Amino acid sequence: MTLPEYNNSVWAKLITGKITREFKLFAVKVLISELRLTFLAQPTEATLRTCARQLHAFFKFNKHNPRAFADLMKIFN
Repeated sequence: MTLPEYNNSVWAKLITGKITREFKLFAVKVLISELRLTFLAQPTEATLRTCARQLHAFFKFNKHNPRAFADLMKIFN
C-alpha cells in the first residue's frame, strides 16, 4: 500500500472524528487525540490541513514500523 497524500479526505475525517478506529500503536492514539483537540480549538480549513500534514508525516516517518503500518491499514480499509 502506498501512503495516501495528506489531502486525502480520510485524514480529515479521522481528525474531525467523522470516522473512528481502534489503534494498537500508542503513539498513533496520542497523536490523533492531540490533533483532534487542536482542530476543536480552532476548527478552520487551515488547521485541518496542518493536522492532516502532521498525521501524514507521522506515518511517512514510521513506514517501516509494522504496528504503524497495521494502524494505517485500519484507517484506509
